[in-house]
Amino acid sequence: MQRFPTARSLMVYLGLVPGEHSSGDRHRRGSITKTGSALARQVIALADKAQQRLCRRFRRLAEHKPSQVVAVAVGRELVGFMWAALHPETA
Repeated sequence: MQRFPTARSLMVYLGLVPGEHSSGDRHRRGSITKTGSALARQVIALADKAQQRLCRRFRRLAEHKPSQVVAVAVGRELVGFMWAALHPETA
């Protein structure tokens, strides 16, 4: 993260900035460009998938387990998800 001096520069790298169509004095902003790093967007998609999975697991367990048990179970699930993400050759 030290590579990006501002939040905007990180947003540009990820392609999370609006497109712009300008002519003369007219400036129009378009939709998100998605022209940044495809690999970074894959990581974001993977993180979103992990968050949704962990949230489902938390809610399911929280219905009938003590909070300490739920926290440990969700933490264990997160570690397993991280391991799988760092070892794609085993998937």
